[in-house]
Amino acid sequence: MYLSVIGLGQAGGNIADEFAKRGFYTAAINFSSTDLNSLEHVEKRLKLIGSEGIGKQRADALSLMNNNWDLAVNFVKENFSHSSVEIILVPFSCAGGSGAGMAPVLLSLLTEAMPEKIFVAAPILPDLKEAYTNQRNALETFEDLSQLGISILPIDNEKAKSTIPNYGKNQLYKKVNERTVDLIESLISYTDRHSKYGILDKKDLKTIFSQPGMATIGETDLSALSPKHDSSEIGFANRIKESWITSFFADVEVERVVSAGFIFDGQERLMEMINMEKVFNNFQNKMPISLFEGYYTGDRGRVITVLSGLPWCNTRLKQIDDSLTNTSAVLSSINEPVAFKSNHLTHSSPTINNTQRQGKVKDISSLISKFKR
Repeated sequence: MYLSVIGLGQAGGNIADEFAKRGFYTAAINFSSTDLNSLEHVEKRLKLIGSEGIGKQRADALSLMNNNWDLAVNFVKENFSHSSVEIILVPFSCAGGSGAGMAPVLLSLLTEAMPEKIFVAAPILPDLKEAYTNQRNALETFEDLSQLGISILPIDNEKAKSTIPNYGKNQLYKKVNERTVDLIESLISYTDRHSKYGILDKKDLKTIFSQPGMATIGETDLSALSPKHDSSEIGFANRIKESWITSFFADVEVERVVSAGFIFDGQERLMEMINMEKVFNNFQNKMPISLFEGYYTGDRGRVITVLSGLPWCNTRLKQIDDSLTNTSAVLSSINEPVAFKSNHLTHSSPTINNTQRQGKVKDISSLISKFKR
């Protein structure tokens, strides 16, 4: 139970379900009973009141948290207050409605209500071909998350799509979920292992994920090293850097890295090629402020790195921002009145009024109003 998972919305619930399948302690929270009932392995589930689903209307989910925040917080406190639970991963799609709407409010409340726990947000970024509403929801969600001061491990569907392009959407999401859980499960497994060369223990990993900012995890397959190109300190370091690019997590910005974990599991002779300065020399601060290392000898042949305290993933978010700018002209034309006048008739055609619906004004808490737009 050291690392537990609370999935928000449909996408977050599916990731929690994959974790539960592997034996992790999990829960799911959603406005949709249909989505909750589709989960096969998650036992602890909370159906929020006020709506049966949100339909990508993030603002609706945010408003509904006014009547659900205490229900959700009490649910988490009742089920995740065990001392054995130290890190709580919270996956959710930032492109939809339910997870994207409730996540900033719930995480803000939980970090105050349960300060002894380390909460790690795992928002899922949409690929660039998804609809305008999805992209806008993602930007709004990341703006709100930036106010929380917690570790954020962003999963990027755009990277996944480019890495495994021949998968259909359902299979792609399934692959992303499995790969994400694989990496985190492997990372956690080393915290219980012993080594005469140094270990990365549970306290170390907790310290890494307590660092606010972006985070990422990478894995390097040592069996794929080329004797010609990778049998040097520089070649070895470059392979590790590539793992941050090829992972399904959002690309890292190189202004700084505050904290890092380095796990080597392979043949002892390969240790001589490890040079930490070369591994981290792309970052402007050259080395993490805190570095935790674990060295294990065996035939697994891999290096796992986890970085935290990274700058905001502005390059990726700018891609989304640019895509919204390109769509703004089309949206403006949608709101223009539509009329038709025939050259042969004496009267004009009826005008179609596209006046936007106005939602009801509600009294909401100061916390929720902070995220309202």
